[in-house]
Amino acid sequence: MAITKIERELKKKQKRRQEESQLLEEISIQQHQPIDLKRPDEYKLKKNDPDTFELPIAIGNTIIEKKNDGNLVGISIDHNTEHEPIQIYSSNSNKWNPDCFPEVTRFLHKIPSGYYQAEIRGKQPAGLERFTNLDEFEAFESRPTGSTKNLTPEMIEQQPLMLDIFDCLMVEGKSLLNQPFWKRRQLLEQKVDSYENLAPVKQWNITDKESLHKLYLWGIDELEYEGFIAKDPESLYIPGSRNSDWIKLKEFFTIDLAVIGIYETESSRKKGQPFSGLLCATYNSETKKFETMRKLSLTGKANQDQIYPSIQQYLMPTDQNYENLLRANEIEFNPKIAKEAAKKRPDHMVIYPPGKDLVIVEAKALNVTYKSQT
Repeated sequence: MAITKIERELKKKQKRRQEESQLLEEISIQQHQPIDLKRPDEYKLKKNDPDTFELPIAIGNTIIEKKNDGNLVGISIDHNTEHEPIQIYSSNSNKWNPDCFPEVTRFLHKIPSGYYQAEIRGKQPAGLERFTNLDEFEAFESRPTGSTKNLTPEMIEQQPLMLDIFDCLMVEGKSLLNQPFWKRRQLLEQKVDSYENLAPVKQWNITDKESLHKLYLWGIDELEYEGFIAKDPESLYIPGSRNSDWIKLKEFFTIDLAVIGIYETESSRKKGQPFSGLLCATYNSETKKFETMRKLSLTGKANQDQIYPSIQQYLMPTDQNYENLLRANEIEFNPKIAKEAAKKRPDHMVIYPPGKDLVIVEAKALNVTYKSQT
């Protein structure tokens, strides 16, 4: 009898629980050091198919939290020091200036010393009737994170921020990593009150797929939430982990992207693969430029062999003339990709001749980062 996906996930959880306690004995939290934050796993669900909502419940993820469209952060608070008592770290462990978020940090001073995981996002301004997850995202994107030079009172009033705290990893010097999530949440509610710009994230307790499906439709269709996170109340906190103890509930959708570059690695060459990844873009009819989206992996050599012959003769090495290639071919390279690492630069660009049809791939997307128009 074939083992089901639910059975596989339950076995994985059982094995994890046996290993996690021993692993946590070797992990300690330092008050003023960034922590590699825990992240939710991705799960492919279908919005209008209640059966796809069964797995989270069946594997014990019965605590459901609102998923906001903001930025994951780690918050260190130490009231016993006058030097930087509040420190904020991005999901990439970059240290941000708390003074850039005055409407949030004024309430952080009311919270006990500890280390908290949260999401910072835009908050609906007073008098604004409609506020979507795109508004949540753009409000934060417009906020400086390093210097207060460009921070204005108008910015704070028109695009205020909110901090949704959803986990406490240490409180008053005591590590909580080895405590189950329900206990950490219980302590969070005891220690953190709800304020104007800071509060524990909203939470529901759901025990059947029908109720989860109903909640999802209500949040997505009526309140325009980005999605939900389904969490196992018994899950421990392993820094840097990503598994089915936390599952992101968002519907995948497909988008058509133009192939404009390829990546190669030593591993792909050894395997005889024509490339290891693709640089894809969309065409902006207003600017008349290709705007790069991200690097995509294409699984299976057979899939690669279908694409490569269509672009092979149009490949141009980028080692010497990369910037010139971008300008000459009206390509706007996403600066967030460009600055992450040199490996984000493709090894070859696909330079299509005039009149040549573009090679298009269909990609499934779950997380979308919007480009601000302001």
